[in-house]
Amino acid sequence: MKVYKIKKLIPGSLVDPGFKGKTLIAIPDVLERPVVVKHENGEMVVDSEQPLKELKFPDRFGRNKEYVLRYYEWRPTEQISFI
Repeated sequence: MKVYKIKKLIPGSLVDPGFKGKTLIAIPDVLERPVVVKHENGEMVVDSEQPLKELKFPDRFGRNKEYVLRYYEWRPTEQISFI
């Protein structure tokens, strides 16, 4: 299973007004699922879930391609620490 590290979480209202109050993550379309998404405050596994939204952006590096991001709600798994 691939691991994808994200730098920041996205307020849902920035992606779509209907997602206000939700925290989202964005994963590039090119990653194969399942993928473990890691952030400093947790991790979650994205496998067969449908994204909340999929947006296409022009490639910033002039390769004449589109860059596709899939947005999912951030639901980290509980971390159990043994002390």
